[in-house]
Amino acid sequence: MSTFSIFSLPLGTALLTYLLSCPTVAAAQSYTLDTAYGGSTFFNGWNFWTDTDPTHGFVEYLSRGDAQTAGLISQGYNTPAFMGVDHSTTLAITAQGRKSVRITTQKSWTHGLFIADIAHMPDSTCGVWPAFWMFGPNWPSSGEIDMIEGVSRNTANQISLHTGPNCQMTTGTQSGTVNSLQCDGTQNGNTGCNIASSNTVSYGTGFNNNGGGVYATEWTSSYIKTWFFPKGSVPSDIASGSPVPSGWGTPQANYVGGNGCNIDTHFMNQSLVFDTTFCGDWAGNVWGGDSVCSGLASTCIDYVAGHPSAFANSYWQVNSVKVYQLGSASSTTSKLTTRKFHPKSSFRSLTRNLLAVTSTKTSSTSSSTKTTSTTSSSTNSKSLSSTSTSTSKTPSSTSSSKSSSSSTTTSKPSSSTSNSKSSSSSSTKPTTTTTASKTTSTTSNKSATAAMATPK
Repeated sequence: MSTFSIFSLPLGTALLTYLLSCPTVAAAQSYTLDTAYGGSTFFNGWNFWTDTDPTHGFVEYLSRGDAQTAGLISQGYNTPAFMGVDHSTTLAITAQGRKSVRITTQKSWTHGLFIADIAHMPDSTCGVWPAFWMFGPNWPSSGEIDMIEGVSRNTANQISLHTGPNCQMTTGTQSGTVNSLQCDGTQNGNTGCNIASSNTVSYGTGFNNNGGGVYATEWTSSYIKTWFFPKGSVPSDIASGSPVPSGWGTPQANYVGGNGCNIDTHFMNQSLVFDTTFCGDWAGNVWGGDSVCSGLASTCIDYVAGHPSAFANSYWQVNSVKVYQLGSASSTTSKLTTRKFHPKSSFRSLTRNLLAVTSTKTSSTSSSTKTTSTTSSSTNSKSLSSTSTSTSKTPSSTSSSKSSSSSTTTSKPSSSTSNSKSSSSSSTKPTTTTTASKTTSTTSNKSATAAMATPK
């Protein structure tokens, strides 16, 4: 019986057979650090918003220099970045508002992993409306992702999305409670997709009493997920700077795109924002629905203007914000075109590999001839990287409205106020003349009715 051997093939055919059998090592994608904000240079990559508040808050946003002089910001090599509000000045209700800061990254991203290590956030005080979020230009067509947000006495975080028309999300496995999956700003008063955390240390006073924690949002073409890790339970891979979200377990929010909402169509070029405002289209509009807050003053502005000491704990302390992009680990890919063969070369250097692909063993009596071998190979290493471009945000489309009411009462839509988070020059949350309501309770439900209008 005849025995097949690769050595019985013509020289060129044998070489081709060997090359085609060589394994290709695929590149394994992992997250690599793109941008980090922290330490003594934390504020260097952010713009300070100084215009009036697009959400109609009772607030005066300061420039970086003015905020530094007023003691509302600080940064240090081994200390968290601090962003506070004025808590010593009694104001007239006709004033612009209580002094605060609103900052936006000069960079923007499409997709990525966004991790904020926060030591302290504004506590659960009547009239306060803090947020950590991101949004793109031409709001709402390029989307908004609210990672941390709440008002007044809320005890649990809300994670929301806002888009232009035709975005109805679904959800994957998550621990949060779905309030709405309609992200379209023209629907339901632009309350957006909304998931409430079930963790009572995820927001405000409870978050601070627990020593802070880490928020992480992963945004891909397929989903937008947000995790919260209280202090003491932060995954070691986050601390080491090599995050692997697939090992983090169940997220609090897991928005899944698809037929109902193409994520890449509705979310792009997003910049990060920290802000603290007061009253406005959410905290102000739900004031009367909270018996505790409304018992302190007849209106939100009355309380915020006349009780400065109540806001001593309305500050952010941020250890770091890190943005990761998908890249690929070093890899070697063997290609036919990269292996050169000279007709006078022998198979001495390839024999061991050739034997591995023969269909049968060759005879032990085969002769061996020695010639010099001159085989060269090249390594093709590919690495994927993402670049970010600085963008200046000037909204030119419709904007969003947010307001809220206590779960113990019916949702109270705002009347003539309009809510929006808008940005110009650097970044803002767009303005709108919609009316809406966000439920101000421990579960923070959103409900509203509204009509879209020309943005500010």
